[in-house]
Amino acid sequence: IKTGDKNGDRKCALIIGFLKERDSAKASEISEYIGNGSSMTREYLNRLVENGTIIAEGTNKYRVYRLKK
Repeated sequence: IKTGDKNGDRKCALIIGFLKERDSAKASEISEYIGNGSSMTREYLNRLVENGTIIAEGTNKYRVYRLKK
């Protein structure tokens, strides 16, 4: 994902808003909410994890994402 990617920034904002409404969510739930495929959603999630906005808990099948407190 390129820096300054307006669509990517919008999708990341949607993810943050979604996570504000719930304690945690699976990538599949987030993918469905933002209307993207799983691989693109994971790119957005990885970006948010790397910049410290959200945290990933669990491994592979059981991974959930939540806002960093």
